[in-house]
Amino acid sequence: MSSGSWSHEVAANVPAGRLFKAAMLDWHNLGPKIVPDFIASGSVVSGEGAVGSIREIKISNNEYKLITFDLAVT
Repeated sequence: MSSGSWSHEVAANVPAGRLFKAAMLDWHNLGPKIVPDFIASGSVVSGEGAVGSIREIKISNNEYKLITFDLAVT
């Protein structure tokens, strides 16, 4: 298991709460629409989107076919 962090600031004409929800909490739905050549599909394996929820992202045409991750807020 590994951990890391990154930071990136973006100016947007969208309220911060809505942008956070789309980029972090709803990525499993948004990703396949934005980059369909890279992300085949996404789904929630367990949970309701809160801390401890597990999402599954299926990658298309790539060396890695499946990524499963657990959202943890520290």
